[in-house]
Amino acid sequence: MLSTISAKQAVAILAFLAASVHGHVVMTEPVPFTYPDPNNQQAPLSDSGSDFPCKFQAGITPQTVKVTALQPTGNKLKLKGGATHGGGSCQISLTQDKLPTKDSQWEVIKSIEGGCPSDAPGNLSDNAEEPLPEIEYSIPEGTAAGEYTLAWTWFNKIGNREMYMNCAPVSVGGGAAKREVAKISKKRQSGLPVMFTANIGNGCSTNEGDDVTFPDPGADVVKGSQATPGEPVGSCGAAGAPSADTASTSTPASGSDSGADQAPAPATTSAATPAPQAPAPQAPAPQAPAPAAVAGGAACSPEGMYVCAADGASFTRCASGVMSAPIPIAAGMKCTPGSDASNLQMAAVKRAASFGA
Repeated sequence: MLSTISAKQAVAILAFLAASVHGHVVMTEPVPFTYPDPNNQQAPLSDSGSDFPCKFQAGITPQTVKVTALQPTGNKLKLKGGATHGGGSCQISLTQDKLPTKDSQWEVIKSIEGGCPSDAPGNLSDNAEEPLPEIEYSIPEGTAAGEYTLAWTWFNKIGNREMYMNCAPVSVGGGAAKREVAKISKKRQSGLPVMFTANIGNGCSTNEGDDVTFPDPGADVVKGSQATPGEPVGSCGAAGAPSADTASTSTPASGSDSGADQAPAPATTSAATPAPQAPAPQAPAPQAPAPAAVAGGAACSPEGMYVCAADGASFTRCASGVMSAPIPIAAGMKCTPGSDASNLQMAAVKRAASFGA
C-alpha cells in the first residue's frame, strides 16, 4: 500500500535533498587541496573506499594552494555548508605524508562526539556558503617540526551512512629539539590514537541517528551537549589502537624500565665488622585500586575507563556506560595491567638478546 505525504512534508524533503546536493560541508581553513572538479572536494568518500584518503581519486592530482602554518595552541578549523545532516562526530588528524596514500599513518589530535559541525536538527540550510562554528585545536606537545597533512573527518548523524574527509597541507614549527623528544614522550605513554574510519567498505559502519563514539578518541575529546551517543558496528576495534609509529616513542611504565631485569649485587661485609642493621620496614604507600576486568558489552563505570587485559595484548574502554569489545594493542607493544583507569600505560615488548661466546 502506497503512503501519502502532505505538501508540507514534500517541501521539507525536497529542501533536505537540495541541501544535501548543493550545500555539502567543506573545510576552508587550513586551506585544503584543490581538485579540478570542486564537487570531488565536497562530496563524501566513496562507500567502496576507492578514494580514501582525502578523496584522492585515481588519475587526479590535488593541487596545493597554501601550506598553513600551525601554532602550538589556538588553531582554528573553519567549515562552510548548510547540509549538516543533524550533526554527528568528527576528528582532526595528522600524517607526516605530504601526499597521503592508503598506507599513511593518521594520528588523532582532537575528537568531537556529537554536534559536529552543528547540533541543528536536519540540515542547517541549503546554502553552500553557510559559515559553521569554528573548531579550536592544539598541536600535541612533542610533535616534531616539519610538514604534515591535516585531515578533518566527519560521520554524519542522519542521512546516508557516509564518511566525509577534507585534507590540507600544513606545517608545524617551533618543535622540541631531538634531545628533548624522548623526555616529552613520557607524557604520551599511550601514544596518539589512529584515525577512525567507517562506511567505506572496511567492515565498520555507523548507525543512523547516532553520534558515533570513537573506540579511542584520544586525550582531547569534546562531548556534544545534545549528543545521542552510539557505538560503531562491525570490525571497528582495531581502528582505536595506538599507532605503532607513535607508540614506539613511549617509555616503559613505572617499574618496567631496562634496569628492572637486573637484580642488585648483594652487599658483603667483613667478618670482623658487624653488619649494619637494616632500617625498620615501612608500610608501602596506599595505591588506588586497579580497575577490575569487565567483559565486552557489560555495564561499566566510570565513563572513559580503560582496562588492560592480563596478557597486555589488548584493552577495553567504557563508552556510553557499556564496555567495548577487546581492542588489540599495536604490534611490539603491550599495556600494563592495573594501570590508572584514566591513562592506559603502554610499554615496548622487550626482545631477548643473544651474545656470542
